Amino acid sequence: MAITVRNLLEQRSLNLRLAVEGSGATLDSPISWVQVSESADPTTYLEGGELLLTTGLVMPDGTPDAAHREYASRLAEIGARGVGFGLGIQHEHVPQWLIYQCEAVGLPLFTVPLATPFIAISKTIAMIRIATWNECTAISNGCSVACIRSIR
Repeated sequence: MAITVRNLLEQRSLNLRLAVEGSGATLDSPISWVQVSESADPTTYLEGGELLLTTGLVMPDGTPDAAHREYASRLAEIGARGVGFGLGIQHEHVPQWLIYQCEAVGLPLFTVPLATPFIAISKTIAMIRIATWNECTAISNGCSVACIRSIR
């Protein structure tokens, strides 16, 4: 099973809340990895397919500054799977401009409560990826055994 934003939202222990659903099947697009960044332009450090986590440490509450005017569109262009916004460090709520930007480009956005450390999200993604790998390995091994038996 590939890990998706929808899968993460279903993990009740994380207490994540969807703020912007995104467009089309974005909630079901596979996440390749998770990256934490407080940069105004984190795309330099992404390859595409990642989930970005941020507390919005350098993000303004009101109107976005020049550095943040294209924040969500840059993430969508590189193929980020979504943004997890940590509440309670710098912001009590997701800045409204970020919600509007994510809606405009179809990028999923969810909130992460202060009680949920980012490492819990990273571990969840890693554990699901490991379980998927183990499942694929078991299937592959079973196919190999069946193939060998069929040629004896």
